[in-house]
Amino acid sequence: MNLYLYSFTNNSASVEALAADALRLFLNERGGGRCELNAAEAEQLCIKKDERGKPFVSGMPASHMPEISISHSSDILCILLSENEVGVDIERVNALKKNSETYLKIAERFFADVEFKHVKLFGYMEFLRLWTRKEALFKVCGGGFFEILRYSLLNKNGKLDCNIRIEEAEYLFDELEINGFLISICKKIS
Repeated sequence: MNLYLYSFTNNSASVEALAADALRLFLNERGGGRCELNAAEAEQLCIKKDERGKPFVSGMPASHMPEISISHSSDILCILLSENEVGVDIERVNALKKNSETYLKIAERFFADVEFKHVKLFGYMEFLRLWTRKEALFKVCGGGFFEILRYSLLNKNGKLDCNIRIEEAEYLFDELEINGFLISICKKIS
């Protein structure tokens, strides 16, 4: 699994061009510094979206096709590539912090009751951790975002869990804080 971060402004390259760049880097790294595809195949690579808006890699054999997830916040574009189904979300840490009522209203409206109580108790960063994990989970699962919101990401002890099981599938979460941004990653493991 590889995570690529790009500084992104309206005047810079398109999301698709940056995603294609990340894909080429991923294939070179996966191939031990040698791209798995020949030049003609590499030219055919592109990122498309399915009917739900989920990005996928097009233009290469299905057996070589990695999974891709894309997120952006402010001027940072985050691209995650993996052999497994993955999702990523990035948010600027200060985005809602100044107005505590805003994030509490969002948590009350969209989170499970136990999660809302957790956010009230532990504050803004726990809200952000829950929100970005739910966004990343949604990107792996697809379907409706509001459907994903109803699943609690807290374990029986009321702690934010690194693993969650939804129906027959299991998901693993990880997170990074980089230069004022929180990045949550979700990987389907079974």
